[in-house]
Amino acid sequence: MGVTILFFLGLAAIAAWWLSTYCTHMGPLYPRMLGERFGEPDAVAAVIEAGTGNRNPELPAVAEDLARDVTLMGTYEQTGETIAAWLDAGADSVGLVLPPGRPEEELTEIVEVAAAATAPRA
Repeated sequence: MGVTILFFLGLAAIAAWWLSTYCTHMGPLYPRMLGERFGEPDAVAAVIEAGTGNRNPELPAVAEDLARDVTLMGTYEQTGETIAAWLDAGADSVGLVLPPGRPEEELTEIVEVAAAATAPRA
């Protein structure tokens, strides 16, 4: 099981983008799985509605729990403990999804923070 990590400013906006992209552009499997497996059909419907025809959707309030269930969200300072908690819970990998349209400096910072949090400890 892998999870996506979202550590930076604008977490809700990035979670909305990520969820809506998968729910509106990746075929029917992903939204069906999220709705059934996580018991969040209303959240999925709201994400689809928010993301349809909108490149920068807002995260609907009803989808906040879903976003936290399927992504790692937190501040830079929380990165290590949040990733560790997911790995301890059985995730075998994490994936970093960089937000679209952000400045290169911000993207570099995100990669550096994630790399430091996942580097093997001596």
